[in-house]
Amino acid sequence: MWASVVLVALLLAGCGGPGNATGDGNGGDCPSFIWFRGHTYLGRSAAVIPEPGPTVGEAVFPPCSSFGKSSPPGDRIEMTAVAGVDPDVAVSQEGSPGQVYVREDVERLPPTLVHAFTALICDPELAPVRLQGTWLGITGADGDTELDLVPPYDVQLLVTRSSPPGYERADLTVRVPPSLGQPLSHANVESSLWTGGEIDLLATCRGERFLATGVFVPVVNSARS
Repeated sequence: MWASVVLVALLLAGCGGPGNATGDGNGGDCPSFIWFRGHTYLGRSAAVIPEPGPTVGEAVFPPCSSFGKSSPPGDRIEMTAVAGVDPDVAVSQEGSPGQVYVREDVERLPPTLVHAFTALICDPELAPVRLQGTWLGITGADGDTELDLVPPYDVQLLVTRSSPPGYERADLTVRVPPSLGQPLSHANVESSLWTGGEIDLLATCRGERFLATGVFVPVVNSARS
């Protein structure tokens, strides 16, 4: 279920709405913070998506102004708790659990948030590993948008299932090497990446990075095209 929630967050981000999940919590040039229960909370993107808790009330996103134009009143957005974390410490936007807002005067993060903000690296004791999840993006080895789909390039996914376990709910980047030929096509991008579909990877470790040894797009995704 959480993968579909993440997809909603990504669609909101693409629309430029408040609280997007790309690290800029208020969209565009807006500062990444909210006002909640009389306090300022600063936005941070999670590397491991925390479990959302119940709704805890509305937050106000600050007005955003570009090029000196006047700003409308701040949007009011429903917020949820982060499971296991007091809302007086941190909250997330409903439907966007990957964007976490931490009260600015919090000096020490609870273990749940330390885990959420710590990027997972490839553990050779777990490798080889199978990673399945929502396909989020594909970029060239130079960090630019990948156009020709000729490796090397990087695939980004939110892991819903891993075998052996250990990487669930993580936002991971996996390098696809030239040795795999051209495992992905533009049809895969259109039918899976653009529709919030899944990708399935076999991977090993190259240092702390994930290196793909197999890349697959489930047939159910391809059938949508």
